[in-house]
Amino acid sequence: MSIMTEQQTKQFLDRPLIAHVTSLRSDGSAHTVPVWYQYDDARFYVFTPSLSVKIAHLKRDPRLTISIASEDEPYRYVVASGVAVLSVVCALERGGVIASRYRGEAGPAFIQACDAEYGGVTIVMLTPKRLITHESPKDGSPSRRQGKYCGNTHVA
Repeated sequence: MSIMTEQQTKQFLDRPLIAHVTSLRSDGSAHTVPVWYQYDDARFYVFTPSLSVKIAHLKRDPRLTISIASEDEPYRYVVASGVAVLSVVCALERGGVIASRYRGEAGPAFIQACDAEYGGVTIVMLTPKRLITHESPKDGSPSRRQGKYCGNTHVA
């Protein structure tokens, strides 16, 4: 089976894996960076310094893609695309939750330090318009990527 079920997708995304987000530079080329994330209520949340290049790109063009992949077999991945929404409201709280997934109890202190060092943090929220999930067959046979319905869009 190539497509993960909703439950498999949620279980996979509950793992503290490193994600990669791609925004677009003003010349249209891709800018991809690793990030920590949280998946909650069918939305992806990422925190970043408010003055980061990502934020500048997203203010100009809010299209965003996030990709999360496993490092172990069976190989799995999720790729989601849509329009990002930026918020500084409750950014330290949400950022602390995200950082705690990766840093444990030190998560909130890490966000406070980022806030102080970089002059603020912003939460990037992505509600996917396109979502692709994949799980390699456990028998090692090749499989093709398949898409899932997300809203009114089918990704093939």
